[in-house]
Formats: sequence, structure tokens, C-alpha cells
Amino acid sequence: MKNKYLIFAFLFLLTGCFISCSSDNDNIDDMVEAPKDYKLVSIMWKMDVESGDGLEIISQKIPTKIYSNNGNTEIPVEIKPLDEIEQTSYFGCENKDIDFLSKWREANNLQVSVPSEPSLLSDRYSYIVGGNETIIDFMKKSDVEKTTEITDATKLPPNTKMTYDATIYLKKITATYCMEFATEDNPYNSIKVVGKWTGTFFNNIESRTVYDYIK
Repeated sequence: MKNKYLIFAFLFLLTGCFISCSSDNDNIDDMVEAPKDYKLVSIMWKMDVESGDGLEIISQKIPTKIYSNNGNTEIPVEIKPLDEIEQTSYFGCENKDIDFLSKWREANNLQVSVPSEPSLLSDRYSYIVGGNETIIDFMKKSDVEKTTEITDATKLPPNTKMTYDATIYLKKITATYCMEFATEDNPYNSIKVVGKWTGTFFNNIESRTVYDYIK
């Protein structure tokens, strides 16, 4: 009789273990299959220099612009050099997170603030509010709206050719982000995703204008 009870107890424990493991696997499958149920709760940033984060200044020469005035009266010339560049945002992620993030992105179209100035970041996670914003996308570049506009306006004299050259310098910022997702019905059912983000933003410009007389 004693052996009989022992066998029954063993089978009960084995069945309970099987049910528990199956439940955990179902939750993982549900998480991947229904990421739309997860909402972005927060996004934090830090500058982790040891893992490659930091600031780099890169240059981009815009195409030379030539204007000629063969008439007898001056003509207006207006140049907007920043129209020639793009400010970008890129959220990288690890392979293990791609399925979840890709499916979540298909169901969401959110904008978040991004660190356009490295001075906003430290070696500890913090939030960023306001400033430059961009759509959250993963493994592809997104445009970031420009907050700076430069217009070089002049009046070109008669019988004059104007040559305009400019080099634009961009801040390339690499930072670490930490996103937390949770379901609305259970905020404790959360997922954290850590990855690298890279953004490029206008820093400064150097320009040169040359006038030549047209004979």
C-alpha cells in the first residue's frame, strides 16, 4: 500500500511539472505571436563609452552651385545648404529580439525623443523629453526632422558669376537604449530590450563664395 501511494505522488509531481513547463512555453509563444498587445512603457538612454558609444564628427561636401547673371540688372539668389543633407536615426537590436520588435513595429507607429546632443547623456540610464523626435523603427534608418535652417541670400550683380561651395559637419552619436514593453492588462508582464542607437545631426557649416566678372 505504501508503494502505491509513492507511485501516485510521483506521477502527480511529474504531471504538475509538465503542466508548468507547457504554460511557460505558451506564454513565450503568445508574446511573439501577439506583440501588438504590448505597449511601450518607457525608453531610457545612456552613453556607455566602454561598449563603443560616443560622438564622431563627419563631413559632407555638398555639390558646387554656380549662378550666372548675364543681364544688366542684379538678380536675387537664395541657397539653403541644409536641404542637401539628411538627419537620421537608426535603432539596432539583437537577433533574439528581431521577431518581437518587427511584429510590434508593424502594429505601432510611435515617435520618441532622441538624444541630438551627447551632453544629454551620461553613463547612467535617463529619460529624454522634447527636442528631436523620430519614428521608432528597427534595423533601418529613419529621417529626423531638422530643427535648424540656414539660408544664404544675396543679390548677384550684372555680368557676374557666383560659385558657392560648402562642407557640412554632422554629429554622429552612438548611444545605448533600453525599452520596456508591457501588456495593458498586466503591467508586470513586461519585456526589456537593450540595443544600440545611432543618430546623425547638423553641427556646423563652412562655406565659400567666389564672384567672377563675366566679360
